[in-house]
Amino acid sequence: MCYFVSVIKSRIELEKRFNSKFSEPDKYSPLYFTSAFELPKLPFIRGDSAGSIELFNWGLIPRWVKDIDFAKKIRYKTFNARFETIFEKPSFKHLIRDKRGILPVSGFFEWKKIKDEKYPYFIKLNSEEIFSLGGIWDFWKNPDNGDIIKTFSIITLPANGFMRKIHTTQNRMPLILSGGTEKDWLDFSLTKKQLKDFVTGNKVESLSAYPVDKRIRKLGNRKEVLYRFEYDNIR
Repeated sequence: MCYFVSVIKSRIELEKRFNSKFSEPDKYSPLYFTSAFELPKLPFIRGDSAGSIELFNWGLIPRWVKDIDFAKKIRYKTFNARFETIFEKPSFKHLIRDKRGILPVSGFFEWKKIKDEKYPYFIKLNSEEIFSLGGIWDFWKNPDNGDIIKTFSIITLPANGFMRKIHTTQNRMPLILSGGTEKDWLDFSLTKKQLKDFVTGNKVESLSAYPVDKRIRKLGNRKEVLYRFEYDNIR
């Protein structure tokens, strides 16, 4: 699955890369490491508002959710959306058609199991310092106070050959989009079949990965989480 990402580029770098402006520039801060379970606010670009980078909470709350208690529960189950079933799941099926978006990242983290231990790895795209993960989004109105909550979920797929060597327990990976394929993901003229063909045919050949410190969660948002860590039993 995909629960941990890094977004270390500055506001100016992100705006230049995506030819867009932050809607709330003073509220954005780069993150070396963040977890979906913290429900972080991250830069997100909606397909219907490509000139704007907004801050969205990770953990999708569909607009049909009626009360705050259910909203709090469901968002912990919607960090990821499996593309294989996305057109059938109630939380996602209405969003995949016209509420697609992208999450700019510097990379993401997965754990590799070696014998009885798990080791965190940082994964990145070799060809681009900033790339995107495909997602879906929605707005939810809190009935208690009228606040509009912006939330998203990351699309996941069966792992490719590279990722199967790392994410050995679940064999999953996020939908990775380079600068050349982001526009295709955000093309709402695509039919259901064309969208499926694009996602299943989207090849990512230039990934690289290296092990990082097991104390990654304790280190939190510090640059040390991205340092290569040498383990005696990993070569």
